[in-house]
Amino acid sequence: MPPSSDLLKDPNRLSSLNDLSVLDTPADKGLDHLAELVRSLLDVPVALVTLVDRDRQFFKSCLGLPEPWQTSRQTPLSHSFCQHTIHRDDFLAIADARSHPLVSNNSAISDLNVVAYLGIPLVTHDDQDVGSLCAIDHEPRDWSGGDVALLRTLASAVIQRLELMARVTELEEARREVGLTETYFRSLIERGMGAVTVMDREGTILYTSPNGEDILGMSPEQRKGESAFQWVHPDDISVAGRSFQALPDDPEGTASAEFRYRHPEKEWICIEGLGTNLLGEPAVGGIVFNFRDVTRERELEDLQVAARGGAELIRSLMTFSRRSQAGGLSAYGDLGYRDREGPGHADRRLPALLQHQARRAGHRPRTGDGEKDRPATPRLDHRRERTG
Repeated sequence: MPPSSDLLKDPNRLSSLNDLSVLDTPADKGLDHLAELVRSLLDVPVALVTLVDRDRQFFKSCLGLPEPWQTSRQTPLSHSFCQHTIHRDDFLAIADARSHPLVSNNSAISDLNVVAYLGIPLVTHDDQDVGSLCAIDHEPRDWSGGDVALLRTLASAVIQRLELMARVTELEEARREVGLTETYFRSLIERGMGAVTVMDREGTILYTSPNGEDILGMSPEQRKGESAFQWVHPDDISVAGRSFQALPDDPEGTASAEFRYRHPEKEWICIEGLGTNLLGEPAVGGIVFNFRDVTRERELEDLQVAARGGAELIRSLMTFSRRSQAGGLSAYGDLGYRDREGPGHADRRLPALLQHQARRAGHRPRTGDGEKDRPATPRLDHRRERTG
């Protein structure tokens, strides 16, 4: 009687079969060698390593089959004896299929010339029957206990090899995915607008992405092994150091900072970045600092502040002009002049007025400290954020 379709289509069994990743794959020399041992030791013309799928059987190794089966390496279940080994406790031995009630109507008898059959189930580590190792003879044959023992030993070697091959395939796919992921993120780092520096817990630079040279004016090789703080402006280094000081002891913590950095050609530039503690990640083993150059942004912000101050100044001067025309010298008093000074002193007091109006608008004039285009005072912030 045919096996229950529920057994053949059992989801757990089919899942284990798919996990082997062998369906519709090329023949394996190692399994062919085991099949050849079956043919030689049992003196049979045909030996098969069969995987029984939902509606067909696939031969991972097939030696001695007639065409077209030898080339196609599969048959429908109408030609399968191996399906009857599924969920058997031990083995299936058939001396003469033509008179055996289980398979006497099976098409393999006429199309594949299967007469005598001996099959051992292939059982995975999770106790699922996925197929069989079988020996086939074209003549009636009484299988001995020695034949069964020998085939059982070889079947054990077959399933071990199948599971080992599956594990190797899994590892190769994982390695390929890791390689693709590494290539992807390296591409993002190297081609992104920002750059990345990796430091150890003392702040020594372990790695700088290639695009960091465009920002900092130094090659990654020049920076490697140096302290990340040695190019930070002296007025900013203590604040930046305190901001990152807690990171090594705060797994997955972050710290953001903005500070002045000495560029070999541009003198001081303004750097904005975010540090993340990945010391505990084996693939990284450091504090990762993502950064970018915000010098131009800060200069534009200062210009906007100056523009607002200039607009306020213009409004004050227009008011001054109107009052001067309408009320004479009293208008000077509204702007801080003494009436006795009069309009003749306007040119002398105007610079002070400009400074006064700029301060009211929030604009900070540059100080003459010899630092060319020095960015504004740095903004630093330390915060701890845990992921997950």
